[in-house]
Amino acid sequence: MKTTLICALLLICTIKVALSVPSIPLHTVRHPVNIISQDEPKRTRIEPKTPLKPTKRDYLEASMPVVGQYIEYAIDIELGTPAQTFRVQADTGSALLAIPFTPCSNCDQGTPNSYYNAALSSSSSPINCNDPLQCTETQCYSIAANTCGFVVTYGDGSGIKGVLENDVMTLGNLKANVVFGGIQDQKTKDFEAPFADGIMGLAFNSTSVTCSPNCVTPALDELFTANKLPNIFAMLLDDTEGTMTLGGIDNSLYTGNLVYVDVIDPSVYNINFYGLQVGGKTVYSNDPTTDYTAIVDSGTSTLAVPNVMFKAIVNYFQDTYCDLDGVCGAKNLFTGYCIDKPDYSKWPTITVLLDRGIGLVIPPSNYLAPFVSNGQTQYCLTMSGISNTIPFAILGDTIMRGNYVVFDRVHNQVGWAVAVGSENAITGASNPSYMVSASMLVFMTFVGLIVNLL
Repeated sequence: MKTTLICALLLICTIKVALSVPSIPLHTVRHPVNIISQDEPKRTRIEPKTPLKPTKRDYLEASMPVVGQYIEYAIDIELGTPAQTFRVQADTGSALLAIPFTPCSNCDQGTPNSYYNAALSSSSSPINCNDPLQCTETQCYSIAANTCGFVVTYGDGSGIKGVLENDVMTLGNLKANVVFGGIQDQKTKDFEAPFADGIMGLAFNSTSVTCSPNCVTPALDELFTANKLPNIFAMLLDDTEGTMTLGGIDNSLYTGNLVYVDVIDPSVYNINFYGLQVGGKTVYSNDPTTDYTAIVDSGTSTLAVPNVMFKAIVNYFQDTYCDLDGVCGAKNLFTGYCIDKPDYSKWPTITVLLDRGIGLVIPPSNYLAPFVSNGQTQYCLTMSGISNTIPFAILGDTIMRGNYVVFDRVHNQVGWAVAVGSENAITGASNPSYMVSASMLVFMTFVGLIVNLL
C-alpha cells in the first residue's frame, strides 16, 4: 500500500520510485583485525580494541565472506575541474565534508591521489576571512593568512583541522558547488587512511554541528538544493555492501511499511528511546525526557548504550542464557572475548524500543559477528557500553544493518523498514498515520523529479 495515494492521484499505479530516485553504492572498506588466542579454547580476544569500542570509522562486518575485519561504509565523490575522485565515509553523525588537502603536515594517506589539490582544479577557490556568507573577520578561525579554517574533534577522539575550500562536487549524477574542509593537520595520521580518503557528514544544517567554528552549509544540502530534490536520503547497510538513495525513497529495497519516529534535536538524528528488550523481555526501561535519548549514526560501529543499560543486558544474559558459550565465566563476550561459531537459533533477539511502541528487532547474527584471523574464525559481540554521563545511546551499524533507514529532513523524521532478505523485524508498526508519510515521501520525490525536468 506504499503507493496507494499516488496511484489514486496520478493514475500510474505501476510507478516504481527506484526507476527515478538517484542511488549510489555504499562500499565496504575493510580494516584488518588482530585476534589473539588466549589460554582457553574457544576464547580469543580482539586486540588492541579490548573490549570493542564504538568509533567513527571502525565497523564490524556481520557475515561471510568479508569477515574478520573492521569495515566502514563509504561513497565515491568527485571534486574539482577536472574531477579528482575520493572515497569518503558516509557519516550521519557529523556534517562536514572533509578531504586531505595538499599540503598536509600530519597526513598519511598513502598515495598522492588521496589528497585534494586545489592547484589542479580550475573551479577551486579558497574561503577568505572576509567572505560575507561563509566567514567573517570576527568569527574567522584561520591557520593560514586570511584563509577561513575549521577544526573538528570526533567522538572517537580523532580530530582534523585545515582550510575551507569551494569547488564543484559530484555525487552519483548530482552536481553542485560546495564548501568543504581541506584537511591540513590530523591528530592521528590514519584518520581515514588507507581505507578511505575522508569523511562526508550527513547530519542537519545546524549551527551546533556545522560551525567549527566557522559555519558551513553541508555538502548534501547544497546537492539537494542545486538539483531541486527533496531534502531526504536513505541508507541500506547490508552484509557486504549497501545502497544510498538521494532525494527520496526506493520502495524496492524494503518490505512492509516504513514507520517514522520524530527527530527531537534537528542537528544530528536524535530520537526518543524507551528501552531495551532481550528475547522479548524488557531489561531496561528508559524515560527520554529525564534519562537518555538515542542518535542514529552510520559512523559508529556498534550498538553503544550507557553502561547502566549495558550492565542490565549483561545481567539478563548471565541470569537467563548462562548455558550458551561465552555468556558466563571470567572470559566472556561482554569483556571483549570471542567464541566459536554459535548456534544462532539458541540466541535471543535484541529489541530497541522507540516512539509509538515501535521496536527494532535485530537477530543474533547482527550482534555476534564473525572474525577471521590467520585462518581462525571467531564470533565477537557488536554491542558496547559507554559512559553514563553521555546523554544518549548510539544506534550504529548493529541496528542499522538489515534495515532501510530514511532520513527525512523535511519533516524531521527517521523512517525504518526491514530490508528485503533481512532477518530483522519491526514490532508495533501498525500506526496508519505513519504509513501515509511514506506515500507522501514518494509523492514529494515524484514532484521533485518533475520540477527538476522543467
